[in-house]
Amino acid sequence: MSIAYKLLAVILIGLALFGFGYTKGRRDVKADYVEQERNALIEYAAKIKQAGEQHDEDQATITRLAADARRVRIHIPSCPAASEDQNGEAGVLSGRVDDLFGELQARTTDLIQRCDQLNIDAIRTNHEIGK
Repeated sequence: MSIAYKLLAVILIGLALFGFGYTKGRRDVKADYVEQERNALIEYAAKIKQAGEQHDEDQATITRLAADARRVRIHIPSCPAASEDQNGEAGVLSGRVDDLFGELQARTTDLIQRCDQLNIDAIRTNHEIGK
C-alpha cells in the first residue's frame, strides 16, 4: 500500500472518530437539555399546585371572615318610655326567639361555608381527573 492510501486511511479513520465524538457530544448536550427542561416543568407544576392550594386557603379565610362579619348581631335598644318591661325590651320577640334566630343564622352560615369548601374540592378533583 502506498503512503497516499495509508494517509487517506488515517484521515478517514480520524474523521470517523471525530464524527463519532461529535455525535456523542451532541447527544450528551441534548440529554442534559432535556433533563433541565423536565426539571423546570416539574418545578413549575409544583408552583402551580402550591398556588392553587394557597388560593383555596385564602378563599376559605375570606369566606370565614365574611361569615363572621354577617354574624355580628346588633341589638337596638327600645325606647324605655314605650316599654312596660323593666329591662327595656320592646317585647316584639322574646329573648329566646332572638337567640334561636341567631343560632339558625350561625348554623346556616356554617352550612353555606361547608358547601363552598365542597365546591372548591369538587372543582379541583374534576380538574385533576381531566373533566
